[in-house]
Amino acid sequence: MDRVRLAMLAGLLESVGWALHFTYSRTWVKDLLGDDYSFILMLAAAETLPVLLSIVGGLHGDVSGRRRIAELSALQALFFALIPMLGLHYMPLLVGVSAALWAYFWPNLVAPVMEETGRTGSGYARFAVGSTAGWGLGGALVMLYGWLGVAGPSTVYWTAAFVLMAAAIVSLDVVSTSRPGATMQEVVDFLRRGGMGVLALFLAIVFLQTASEIFWNASAFKLYGEAGSIAVFSLVYSILPTAIGVLVRPLAGRTVDASGPWKTYLAVILSYSALYLGVYTSSGLLLLALWVLPVFVFYDTSVYTLMARVFPENLQGSASGLVVLSYFAAGLIVLVLSTLTLDYVKILAITEALALAAAVSLLASRRMEAF
Repeated sequence: MDRVRLAMLAGLLESVGWALHFTYSRTWVKDLLGDDYSFILMLAAAETLPVLLSIVGGLHGDVSGRRRIAELSALQALFFALIPMLGLHYMPLLVGVSAALWAYFWPNLVAPVMEETGRTGSGYARFAVGSTAGWGLGGALVMLYGWLGVAGPSTVYWTAAFVLMAAAIVSLDVVSTSRPGATMQEVVDFLRRGGMGVLALFLAIVFLQTASEIFWNASAFKLYGEAGSIAVFSLVYSILPTAIGVLVRPLAGRTVDASGPWKTYLAVILSYSALYLGVYTSSGLLLLALWVLPVFVFYDTSVYTLMARVFPENLQGSASGLVVLSYFAAGLIVLVLSTLTLDYVKILAITEALALAAAVSLLASRRMEAF
């Protein structure tokens, strides 16, 4: 099996584990704590803040190799297994540690794919079919457990621990033949040449990531209320978006290669801005239909490809790490907002302002000749 297919399998297993958490945790919070926006935003911050380590992990892999990093990622399984033992209120801490391990590892799984496929949107899209499918499979497992009447913390999080361990094992084959060979001087020289443009691009990703973290986590309460059951919620929250996303992935890759990742990402920002308003104002079947629109497949394909093309070929771990680092910056903003008393209309206003800021930052970054 070639490296891209192995990476796709590792990404699938990794996503199954995290989808089990994301799908089940939102309903667990809702059932025990009600519409506790402060807790759900604190959890979202715990899921995003630790990815500060992504840029360190990417640089580490580019300079020193990736195998030890893949081995370390297996520890995610341990912390997921502890969640049902320690309970809901310890979940942000345990998930935060797991997120740190994921962040250190993930750029080193994406980097070999970009090396192998020439930094194309189609190459990334081929890999991302696995992680997209894994998201749906995780949601399907939660739905199945719900139908069987066993959708409890132990069943969900111990299943997640098992598949995360399997992901680490598969990833060892992916990274073993990767060819990092950069030096820290090459990193410094690159940042001196294009640092301001990279910063503007990074902010364009951060602002939209922040908007999505705030809006989709808060809107999960609305979706669960409209769905009426954990089975229907799982279907709409992850299974249908995944099925549609898998089908659309090849189109997203071709679109990025044909139109360019910069133009594609600008279209994504505008699409999300409209989608936030649509979800806020809708209900019933229209809300469910809007939720499953596959904008996300164009989002990650465009930003990973854009950053991969901006960075030199021997710094692909760093390029992917910087994309993942945007989750950390977004998490800082989300953490601040979790301390405030917010209602749904204020959340909408904040997310729309952030989408506008993302568009402005992306336009500023357009001056880079690499685009």
